[in-house]
Amino acid sequence: MAVVTIMGILVTTVVPRLTHHTRFAKIKVCSQYEGDLETSLERYYFDHGTMPSNVNDLSPTYYPDTVPVCPVDGSTYLIDGTTGRISGHSH
Repeated sequence: MAVVTIMGILVTTVVPRLTHHTRFAKIKVCSQYEGDLETSLERYYFDHGTMPSNVNDLSPTYYPDTVPVCPVDGSTYLIDGTTGRISGHSH
């Protein structure tokens, strides 16, 4: 019985911490993806003189892999037409 109680206490203290760290890591990855995509957007702009209408236009020439989705909520990255930056990902 004591072992089960100790295991229960450990689970209730460790699991919330792991969940928090997982979300924090996903937010950092999202920020990194945004930076990578914005660098690719700038390279596209310097070559073409206009911003692409869709982030998928960056692949494969300006973004070598397939364009990622946000690891936090699974949404796609969008280009703000006025600023030319990635929008909608302020986690």
